[in-house]
Amino acid sequence: MDAENAKYFVEEVCDFERFKALSVQWRELGKCPDADFAYFQTFDWCAAWWDTVGATRPDFSPHILCLWQGEQLCAVWPLMRDRAHMRLKGLLPFGHPHIEYSNILADPSRTDAEGLELLAQTVRNIKGIDFF
Repeated sequence: MDAENAKYFVEEVCDFERFKALSVQWRELGKCPDADFAYFQTFDWCAAWWDTVGATRPDFSPHILCLWQGEQLCAVWPLMRDRAHMRLKGLLPFGHPHIEYSNILADPSRTDAEGLELLAQTVRNIKGIDFF
């Protein structure tokens, strides 16, 4: 399937302004009653953590994966880059080490195995990462 006719596409959000611009869609996704283990993946938690901790760490930068179907946000995988861990470049759950679990925030009525595989494939293809 070519990109023009793809069911989903992934947006890699690597700057703070775009991160904040997703607030409305991300919050809507967080209201999904079937989103399991989602607290640490909500927009409000991620934004508060970034404002309190992440922004004070020059070695951290957002790398959030958003799964879209047209104009509809179907899933968010909040990740971040860590450039200081033992001189290696890592991709970590957003909020590490202050979270108890990490998950993809997804609406199961809009996200299927194909969409989740596309997110996983995107992570595998990220350049400049030594560990995940």
